[in-house]
Amino acid sequence: MASVRLPWFVFAAILLGASISWWHAYPELPERVASHFNGAGVPNGWMTKDQFFTLSAFLVALAIFTGLLPPFLISKMNPSLINLPNKEYWLAPGQHDATVAYFRLWFAWFACGLLFFVALVSTGGGGKQPQRVTQAPEWPVHRFAVGISCFYGRMHRRVASSIFEY
Repeated sequence: MASVRLPWFVFAAILLGASISWWHAYPELPERVASHFNGAGVPNGWMTKDQFFTLSAFLVALAIFTGLLPPFLISKMNPSLINLPNKEYWLAPGQHDATVAYFRLWFAWFACGLLFFVALVSTGGGGKQPQRVTQAPEWPVHRFAVGISCFYGRMHRRVASSIFEY
């Protein structure tokens, strides 16, 4: 099983890059920033820049929480409380540690993807507040949705597969 160090190193690198971007953007932003745009690209939601950075910090904490909590719960919970295909095999005494290691690795990568999405969306303006968005940057949202689908599909395919394949 691959080491879980690489995804957390990538996570730290993304966090460092986003933090530097946020640090540079903070003094350049007006006190009130647009936080939501309608379909025509016109701002229709606002927040203070302090609220914006508080929300960013909360989303970073959510990414960390998402990467650490599920594998921890799987390692500590009673198997009867876990909803997992073929759990009799995956959570059996001889397979339990490998299953937890697999989830640690995959949820660490998921946390990286979540943090990357948050950083990409929140630093997309480069510190400049547009009056109107002429072309909505929808590709981060679409790619994130595709990434979540692939993540779930790959994980489900592994745990739902026949025990003889692993």
